[in-house]
Amino acid sequence: MLCNNAGVGSGAEGRMWEHDPNDWKWAFEVNVWGVFHGIQAFVPRMLAGGEPGHVVNTSSGDGGIAPLPTASVYAVTKAAVVTMTESLYAHLKAEHARVGASVLFPGPHMLRTGLWESHRNRPDRYAKSRPRRTPYRSLDQWEAAMKEAGQQVRFTPVEQVADFVADGIRADRFWLLPESEHSDRQIKARSQSMLDRTDPAYLEHFILD
Repeated sequence: MLCNNAGVGSGAEGRMWEHDPNDWKWAFEVNVWGVFHGIQAFVPRMLAGGEPGHVVNTSSGDGGIAPLPTASVYAVTKAAVVTMTESLYAHLKAEHARVGASVLFPGPHMLRTGLWESHRNRPDRYAKSRPRRTPYRSLDQWEAAMKEAGQQVRFTPVEQVADFVADGIRADRFWLLPESEHSDRQIKARSQSMLDRTDPAYLEHFILD
């Protein structure tokens, strides 16, 4: 089993056209190129082995289902992971391979991972060309701010995600998408907007600070 799970936040601020190009380069290097390199390095060996296998690529509801404008760099990379996995699935089916493919949307709630502090591992070659306007916030700081604002924050244990992935692989499911009213609303709203050829009104509730 191959799990392409590594991911980083970009640390981008402001409107999309204000983002530092290195924010894009770093996020794509890990979130998109990392998945591709994992596929290229291991899938040929899995196919050559002739044994049953499975590839799981981690996306996110924030981009993989509907874009999160307040984190556009991250969202774009996670949308790319979905398309990459769909393409991989098609290629494996065309080869009549014994290797399956799935795209994972961890959840259904927030996860306690190191993603919020991923800037600590940012390589010098992708350093920001200008300093951040606001300091980075840890997950604990963000959670405290949400609670102070009266917003409930729920978390999904990572062990639960692991069990969900294992069950999905056994069932050979492509979409590893936990049941969630929030995600279902996003999927339906986006799909309906496309079918109706209407503007993406489902994004209008986001406020870009």
